[in-house]
Amino acid sequence: MFIPEIKDWPAPHRKLLFALLIAIVAILLLAWLFLAPRLRQYQKTRELCKECEAELAKWIWPSNAQQLQTQYNISQEKLLGDETIPGLRQIATSAVQRAVSSFQEQIKTAYPAETPEESLQLFVNTASRIDYRLFANQIDQELQKQNLHLPAALLTVEENSKTPIYQKVLHIWTLQKLLHIALESNLAIAPSATEGECEVALLPVLSYRINQSDTDPYLQEFPVKFTVTGTLDTFLAFLKALQDNEAFLPVKQLAIESRPPQEATAGQDVVIQQHAFTVVCTSFFLPQQPEIPSETAPTTITSTPQ
Repeated sequence: MFIPEIKDWPAPHRKLLFALLIAIVAILLLAWLFLAPRLRQYQKTRELCKECEAELAKWIWPSNAQQLQTQYNISQEKLLGDETIPGLRQIATSAVQRAVSSFQEQIKTAYPAETPEESLQLFVNTASRIDYRLFANQIDQELQKQNLHLPAALLTVEENSKTPIYQKVLHIWTLQKLLHIALESNLAIAPSATEGECEVALLPVLSYRINQSDTDPYLQEFPVKFTVTGTLDTFLAFLKALQDNEAFLPVKQLAIESRPPQEATAGQDVVIQQHAFTVVCTSFFLPQQPEIPSETAPTTITSTPQ
């Protein structure tokens, strides 16, 4: 059988063969340069999708887009509420505003400005040691009617204090309001071991941040510890007044010491009327008003093709 060599082929056939060989080489080179990396990327993406699907399968959320959309809509209703039932966002905002309501009017009065926000910033930026001393002296003068004085350490602010002055003022305001409510409730301020001084202490300020990376606190807490004496009825009236319409100073800690009459004798039945109540109450403050969006953009959930 005669098989002609390539050189015996007609010229058009040889050119067609060379063109075919060049095309095959070009296709292989294209596949190696472009298609192979895409194939590897596709395989990695597919493995990642499988891992995500396996991880999502452990969750309580449905993987079906329609069911997930329904669940999302229900969650949005709970978050935003409607005209009759407030949503979680409104409830949370109202709770925070209630918690920091104790000093809003006092700040507006002492540091007046055109808007509450400007008044707040004016207070934070301009509160001074003179302001603190003024409010501390007011407390001291009130206590003198009970033959008591503020502890000397609370009458002034140290020059090297690292605590911002506005926090010191808020702390002394908290003490002032608490002692005022206690006296209005017919409780007596207990004296301390130091003669002439009352049993009060300003505990360290607590700062709350939403994220660990936040430099400024979202919410600040100013706890105050003090001791008062009186009957259970007067103390119950004091507890009620701590959370009335004009104040929100909740109790964090409470210790009660019963004190029997000095004239009581062994074996005698006595009714204990007087008690010593050591209380830690706290106030709250927002350094700046949080920006909470009133509406949330609608979200549509769609299925991703497998």
